Amino acid sequence: MKKETFSLFSITIMTLICVSEMLLNSAARSQTSPEKSTSPSWIAQNVNCEDTNNVTEANQCLSAADSELNQAYKQLMKKVTGEERQKLIIAEKAWIKYRDTNCAFRTHNFPLSTSMGRQFYFVCQTRLTRERTMELRR
Repeated sequence: MKKETFSLFSITIMTLICVSEMLLNSAARSQTSPEKSTSPSWIAQNVNCEDTNNVTEANQCLSAADSELNQAYKQLMKKVTGEERQKLIIAEKAWIKYRDTNCAFRTHNFPLSTSMGRQFYFVCQTRLTRERTMELRR
């Protein structure tokens, strides 16, 4: 009985985390300029990334977010040189490790071997990737 209670508790907590992440995504999206929120890579996905319904949609949103991040990173790399460029490279590698580790921690109650676990993991990665993209564009 205690194990079932813990599982229900874990599911409730994870649901609250996901809802809060969706709200944060929505708030972050409303702060971006119209050209960023309606960019072709987001529209091409034809998925509401603020409210994904399954692991496939969550993965598509992550793919689109990664594409946007790569564009922002490349644009910034063109602007920096020397030591600043090296620091950006190191920072980006560290950030990727942070994103993946942080999302693994936040979704640890939902194994990646399950579709729900992968969906929550991708939603977390998408949120952090969007935040990083906005950071790089500043």
